[in-house]
Amino acid sequence: MHKILILAPFEKIEAILIYPFLLKVRELYPESEINLLCKEGQRVYFSFLDLKIKTYEVPLADYKLAFMHKYAVNLHDVFNINLYIDLSGEFLGAMIGVFFRAETKFGYHRDLKSKLMFSKSVEFKDTDSFEKRINSMLSLFEQENLEIYKTARTEFKRKNSPLKFFFFYEDLLKEKESLLWIDLVNQIYEQEIIFWLDEKDREEFTSNLNNKSEYFFHMGELSALQRYFSEVDVVLTDQQWVLFLCEFLGTSCFYFKRNDIAFEQSGSFTGPFPVITFEEESILDIIDGGEKKPIKVVDEVLDFIHDKLKI
Repeated sequence: MHKILILAPFEKIEAILIYPFLLKVRELYPESEINLLCKEGQRVYFSFLDLKIKTYEVPLADYKLAFMHKYAVNLHDVFNINLYIDLSGEFLGAMIGVFFRAETKFGYHRDLKSKLMFSKSVEFKDTDSFEKRINSMLSLFEQENLEIYKTARTEFKRKNSPLKFFFFYEDLLKEKESLLWIDLVNQIYEQEIIFWLDEKDREEFTSNLNNKSEYFFHMGELSALQRYFSEVDVVLTDQQWVLFLCEFLGTSCFYFKRNDIAFEQSGSFTGPFPVITFEEESILDIIDGGEKKPIKVVDEVLDFIHDKLKI
């Protein structure tokens, strides 16, 4: 069997941005076994892809030359690699293809040292966007007119009655910010709200809720996270990778961006995305269609969401 090994980038947002590339690789090699190395804790990002990819995690603390050589030797499930694809752009990433003794090695390089590790590679500059680097690697495959997959714009489709809202935040209990999420929840009436929150923290979070909707709490199994992103009507999150993932899955998502964090632009995840900017316990504004609307009270955010969802 033809076997492929791919090294995924370790940044959260970049891990999601390679979805279109992975789709293209599966399209080019429909019968191949595809193995993917990712950072420890990021297997979840690739569990949403129905591409029959085997995922293996690499401990970040041990991501060093000597360890990765030993890792390659001891990863007995991955052997006889026909094609290695490095999406890290690092010298160590280039060396991993050598450690696994891959017949053919693809990647992108910034210097001669890395270039020599590959069978074929493309050069990149530090000023190149991550997506530009990934898309340029299509030229390494011996087929003409290859184009990267682009997601279709997500339109709201009601899946449940009552509506199911999924609150997926980095830390629902974070001081000051938790007051904002509680205020937002208390504006939602007679719907179902699911929180990604550990059971032991449930009492602390719910003590200030008005119980105008039905609440559910869950945290743990990846299968549950995958189900919620796919089956709920609306996802609210402060993590941009979730925004891109929801577009990929066709689920409506509203992204609450911290004021001091930049928004990662993407050509594959087309949007356009409304961005709700906040700072601690305050909503600052909503940017939608290139226009910025200052927000004074949380009610305006729910009005905006309802208007977008046409409910």
